[in-house]
Amino acid sequence: MKYKLVYIEWEDAVDDTSLDWKTKNEVFEWVKDSKWIIKQSGFILKEDKTGIVFASKMEQGNEKYEATFRGISRIPKTWIRKRKVLKV
Repeated sequence: MKYKLVYIEWEDAVDDTSLDWKTKNEVFEWVKDSKWIIKQSGFILKEDKTGIVFASKMEQGNEKYEATFRGISRIPKTWIRKRKVLKV
């Protein structure tokens, strides 16, 4: 089976991992500075109307062995900001 190779940019969720208490204004400043845009390329393994299952690495299979994948993510489509099919 051939998998579509794509480049995507998507906005990830981010958590404040500090143990510090924050005022409302500090929270708003943190949110303003906490946008994480992930840029990566890889293979779409599955896609439906809500998201894609994406693998950043693939080891090609053959008639004896099935293909294997690493770096697997499920990315909601509403998080995707840019997407381009790559030709190789």
